[in-house]
Amino acid sequence: MELAKLILTSRKYLYEFDYDHYPENFEVFEREVGPFFDEAESQSAKEVSDAIDSEVLALPKREQKKASEEAKRVLALFFTPAALKRGGSAEEFAKDLCSTWNESHRKNTYNVGNYDTILSGFDSNILGITLRKSDRR
Repeated sequence: MELAKLILTSRKYLYEFDYDHYPENFEVFEREVGPFFDEAESQSAKEVSDAIDSEVLALPKREQKKASEEAKRVLALFFTPAALKRGGSAEEFAKDLCSTWNESHRKNTYNVGNYDTILSGFDSNILGITLRKSDRR
């Protein structure tokens, strides 16, 4: 499966984006995207960004804005952290893809972030005590 299609089909992970599901969904995504990282030099960041846009534009008009936003979230929350974890050419590719995406989607940008930073975003700090969101039930 090409990366653009993987990004769009991975939008399903966004519907369970919480502290309890993120680690498992991230692990599954890492396995799915692994073969792409092995061939990272075969496509440029611009080609992947353009391919994602083409996939989005192939959807019905009423779904395009949401699909583009969700593709960006998959890139930011799953693809980029997986690439940073892998390191090397995968990390460089993810940074290039982020830059390329941000240039062509000026109103729908994202930043490079790693898995631990994203996972820590589920934490709250109250009076110097860090509580995980799942602990506050």
